[in-house]
Amino acid sequence: PWNRFSKEHNEEEFRGHPDFYKLSNDDFQNMDEDQFNKLFGKSAVKRTGFTRLKNNIKFLNKD
Repeated sequence: PWNRFSKEHNEEEFRGHPDFYKLSNDDFQNMDEDQFNKLFGKSAVKRTGFTRLKNNIKFLNKD
């Protein structure tokens, strides 16, 4: 609700790592900790941590 009036930004600093947008579902499932650090080392996702991100990915891929 707080961001319902938000507008799209053009701030380059807010964009994710360019490689992030190229990842497939398989890439996420097979990601190792080095790849995680490369992609998310300077983002808020780092606070989630590698293990929790992998758990979330597994949960989303349950049949």
